[in-house]
Amino acid sequence: MSYYVFDPNNPTMPELLDIPTSNTSVRMNVFSIVDDKLFISVPNIKSDKFNGYFSIDENGVLKKEITIANKYRPTRFYKLAP
Repeated sequence: MSYYVFDPNNPTMPELLDIPTSNTSVRMNVFSIVDDKLFISVPNIKSDKFNGYFSIDENGVLKKEITIANKYRPTRFYKLAP
């Protein structure tokens, strides 16, 4: 699976995000919004592929947030209140 940004003013011209593709897995890709950032889970079973989370903020800044071992599946991302 690849990840794109769509501009509502020009929906026929999607922009490919610089996020590694994810392979087919038993879990679907999950998107969570925490602290005004969209967190994107990128599940990959194969050990040579990235497995974890990316985030994108309201300014379009993309950041690799967390890498986890491929034996685990990234799921919904939560923020626990103090």
